[in-house]
Amino acid sequence: MIRYLTKISALAVVVSLMAGVMLVPSARASSHRDSPFITEDPAADNTDVYAFVSYEPGREQYVTLISNFVPL
Repeated sequence: MIRYLTKISALAVVVSLMAGVMLVPSARASSHRDSPFITEDPAADNTDVYAFVSYEPGREQYVTLISNFVPL
């Protein structure tokens, strides 16, 4: 059951990312430092998010997510 939910969650993330790419013809980078509340908690400010589908045999169903955050 947990494995099924993991696959559904990964699929939801990928579909959301694809929908965002398709619905927005061009996007500019944003700085979350402009937000009034992020200045109070800089550790919560993410800088990059990456998503990769695994290419290893037997792991084609897995998605790797990598996030970068401002260090403390």
